[in-house]
Amino acid sequence: MRRAACKDWAEASCLISNLLAELEQPCRICREDILVLTGRSPTGETVTIRLGPDLVLEAEGCDELLDAARKRGCPDG
Repeated sequence: MRRAACKDWAEASCLISNLLAELEQPCRICREDILVLTGRSPTGETVTIRLGPDLVLEAEGCDELLDAARKRGCPDG
């Protein structure tokens, strides 16, 4: 699992959109206090993302993708 502190909601949105190509229902792992998304990455890996109100993003199953997205940054930024 990788953790990434996001500077704002826009950065969190950008990272999440680079990590998930397909969404699945997170019913078995959903929580009331944080956003939980699960699905498949663009490379076919199973990914689980948790994002709390403190803008710390936790990602499982996509370490290399998260590192690459953080290095690349937003194409419009």
